[in-house]
Amino acid sequence: MATWTCPLCDRGFGRAGQGHVCEPTEPLDEYLARWADEDRVIAELLIDAIDECGPVDVEAAQVGLFFKTTRKIAQLRPKHERLELMVIVGRPVESERVRRSMVDGPRHAVFTDLHAPADIDDWVRELLFEAYDLNPADDSPSGQ
Repeated sequence: MATWTCPLCDRGFGRAGQGHVCEPTEPLDEYLARWADEDRVIAELLIDAIDECGPVDVEAAQVGLFFKTTRKIAQLRPKHERLELMVIVGRPVESERVRRSMVDGPRHAVFTDLHAPADIDDWVRELLFEAYDLNPADDSPSGQ
């Protein structure tokens, strides 16, 4: 789904020459094997939820998981005693679950904390679908 692959770190991006920190990725199973059991369950539920949206590339980098279609739509980063989910949508999101948000033009990065598997609920799924619809994969029905 990426249109450009960095020749140094072999990661895919939506734009040629896109700025990034070069860091290698590793197989998802190996990466998640080092996570605490409950965090791994949360990550696997999140991956399952994102897979429902359509084709998504999952990159396991040192700092966390990156979910990409033609652009990054979400990321999951381990933090002290929590996982931080960032989802990129096309509007401001008002909720007590939003810990912080950032705006970059029409894109809004919404940050929320995940503490338990039950946190991967309808609210998170709706954000993921919205993020996917904003940047569908090139080979998805909505991306054609």
